[in-house]
Amino acid sequence: MSLFHSLCKTIVYQQLAGKAAKTIFDRFVKLFVGEDAAADAFPTPAEIVSASVEKLRTAGLSERKVNPQHVCPSCLANQPVTNRRTGLVHPGPGQARGQQ
Repeated sequence: MSLFHSLCKTIVYQQLAGKAAKTIFDRFVKLFVGEDAAADAFPTPAEIVSASVEKLRTAGLSERKVNPQHVCPSCLANQPVTNRRTGLVHPGPGQARGQQ
């Protein structure tokens, strides 16, 4: 699971019971990758940023959660992320490993 995937999952799961959060998260992912996608399929930041608020709301996301889903991908796109604890640098979602 990528850092971006983890970030999106964390936002969706905030303040929700596990089963409800999983249902909403699964709907959110299926909005972009479809019903028959591979289990590890996940939308790109560009796909999420280009989605309408209405589309994101159909997954069950609250108004408050729709805004971070739009802001975070644009902030992370093509930006490497450094893990402060380990010092490891992870490529941004739009970068291949090894690019700087």
